Amino acid sequence: EQLPAKNQDSFVGLLMYYLLQPNEELRFVCFSIFQNFALHECGIRKLFTQVGFFEWLLNRKTEITKIGIESKYEIIKNIIESNQINNSKRICDQYLGFDCWQKLIEYLNQGPYFLKSQTAIDISQLSICLLYT
Repeated sequence: EQLPAKNQDSFVGLLMYYLLQPNEELRFVCFSIFQNFALHECGIRKLFTQVGFFEWLLNRKTEITKIGIESKYEIIKNIIESNQINNSKRICDQYLGFDCWQKLIEYLNQGPYFLKSQTAIDISQLSICLLYT
């Protein structure tokens, strides 16, 4: 299968492409590589300069498997924890803007299985109340 043109020249892009495949062993290897990249300054640079990587990393809807959910969390944890050695906060700010570090911290603090709560309003009950008031 032909890779999309934007991913053909990028190792990180190629790994992101493989993460879209249903092969769990292949996906596990890609996640492991990303986790190791997140421990080194040059790896963090590669991750943050890949178009779409940061958005993918923070999007909790892209992974439904336990391995995928926990692996994305570990990538973020490695980036945060390697800050003292690799100055990953500076790299994050340099490539993605000043709010990206805060988004990573927020994700880490929420944990791997955090789901935003959504408020639902029953419109049918609301309209009945309005008719009788």
